Amino acid sequence: MKGYSKIRILCLLASIPLVLGFRMGPAGAELPQLLPEKPSIVVEVPVVLAHVSLNRGKKPLEKVQKEDLQLLADNRPHPISGFGREEWPLSLVLAVDVSGSITSNLPLLRRAAREILAVLQPRDRLALLAFSHQARMIADFTGDRELILEELSLLEAHGGTALNDALFAAASALESQPAGRRRVILFLSDNRAMPANRHGEKEAIDKAHEAGAAVLGIHLPPDQDDSLKRLLGSLPDSGRVRAALKTAGDLYLFARETGGEVIRLKRNEDMKEAFRHMARRISSLYYLAFQPEAGISDGTLHPISVRLSSEGKKRWGSAEIVNRRFFRY
Repeated sequence: MKGYSKIRILCLLASIPLVLGFRMGPAGAELPQLLPEKPSIVVEVPVVLAHVSLNRGKKPLEKVQKEDLQLLADNRPHPISGFGREEWPLSLVLAVDVSGSITSNLPLLRRAAREILAVLQPRDRLALLAFSHQARMIADFTGDRELILEELSLLEAHGGTALNDALFAAASALESQPAGRRRVILFLSDNRAMPANRHGEKEAIDKAHEAGAAVLGIHLPPDQDDSLKRLLGSLPDSGRVRAALKTAGDLYLFARETGGEVIRLKRNEDMKEAFRHMARRISSLYYLAFQPEAGISDGTLHPISVRLSSEGKKRWGSAEIVNRRFFRY
């Protein structure tokens, strides 16, 4: 089962009484002996962890309570078993586009990335993934912030942009993380995807659903010497090429499907503020936990949605709610 935390429940078998038995000692005396007391069974209960953000006027709502929300799983109301922000540690994949079209942006990333590192807690873990024509994990999940900054400074840009493969690789890495962790992928890319992907768009998004990941993105401005734009302009104007480019990956689609957000930069100088905004966004995400209904472990994606409860409407009136849309059990 992917994307779940596990709650161990100790079930005592009350029907088995405590029995006092006897055995013979060396001198024939009877010595009392306690027989095993109330054997126990450990039951693994799957719990889905789903992210949700509540905003009004582009500002996140603070001090939201579990009672303010109603969860629908498979289009039916479902009880929420847990709710909060920092109750669960964070696993974050920083997915950096190192294609040739963002060469001028790389020197700014290391300085701007400190804005994200500043909000991480001691239990949080960060991984660094770089992608161009293929995705590769540069640094696996670690609490060593300086290591991530050092690796960022060593990245070099070249090649195309395999966005689908990057999402698939980042989501796969998150699946290896312990259950019960918040899962976020932060893309830094100019969003100029090339069709040369091993994984299709739907396949990559489904993998993100399985991992329970929220996709955030900073849409970087392209390099002034945008050779990729010239290359795309020189491609033949055919239906096949247009279809391939259309499904080559899109940060906005990734974010929309997973309950995330993308910021588009007009100038490189705005990058630090964009990182600061994303740091606040990560901190403002709420997470709710729920137990799926028995008998639905069919391996398919199941829809979930979150809305204000009647109590929540009384407290907040209205809110823009963005949440994880599917889970697989």
